[in-house]
Amino acid sequence: MFNAINTIKAILVCALVNGIYTFYISSTTYMEFLAREGQDVGRIEAFISTSKITIDFWPHIIEGWGYGFIVSFICCSVLLLWSSLQTPNKSLNQTGAKNAPPG
Repeated sequence: MFNAINTIKAILVCALVNGIYTFYISSTTYMEFLAREGQDVGRIEAFISTSKITIDFWPHIIEGWGYGFIVSFICCSVLLLWSSLQTPNKSLNQTGAKNAPPG
């Protein structure tokens, strides 16, 4: 079944990857928007300036991150479940009894 440590690792990896992905996609979009207006700025500058002038900026960012996090966490959970089904149970020996001497 699921191992608690692997589940925690999956949650952290999903959160980090989706945070980086959300930042990259959002900042790229905002950079292109500001470039059309004649401002040549970097990713962080575009992200910060857009957050200052847009009313619903943070709810939109959190919503996008949340959807991505849920999808990737489901994928990680399926992968953990699949990998746990692929490894044989080492506590059972050839007779199928737990902790019995091999025979």
